[in-house]
Amino acid sequence: MTFTDEFRRLEREQPTPGSHDTYEYRVNERTKQAAIDWVKKNPGRVCELAVIKFARLWNVWPNEPAFASPLIRIIVFVTYTPILIFGLIGFVITWRRGFDYAVLILPAIYLTMLHVIFVSSLRYRVPAMLCLMILAAYIISAFCNRNKTSQSQHKSDRKENNPPR
Repeated sequence: MTFTDEFRRLEREQPTPGSHDTYEYRVNERTKQAAIDWVKKNPGRVCELAVIKFARLWNVWPNEPAFASPLIRIIVFVTYTPILIFGLIGFVITWRRGFDYAVLILPAIYLTMLHVIFVSSLRYRVPAMLCLMILAAYIISAFCNRNKTSQSQHKSDRKENNPPR
């Protein structure tokens, strides 16, 4: 964030006229205004950066070069991808059951919206992953219970068709 040095220097050399606010607040206002001006001039780039940040947040591979070893990539992929897939399936299935279940996806939506605007990295998805884990667990549990029920039904059907002698 070395680009902020220029804003600090400007505020020291040319303080905001008539402002009695703190130095930090004035620097913040300068950077905020510069960001707003840049967004107005570069709407296409803003959209492009939002897509890049979305991909960084939900990527199945670590983005940081320090974590780019094949072993770490495999570990992240194997531990994250099932949670994501089963969590999304859980969301789709529970969505029909109403807000009580669908609320579990809200942290992921909120964090995604926040991080496509600000800094983004896969470490910022961790709080959302906790809720996705609940949805994933719901699907895995439902699948296991359905298999258990169908196996016991299959066993009882066999007993009825083959009575003891």
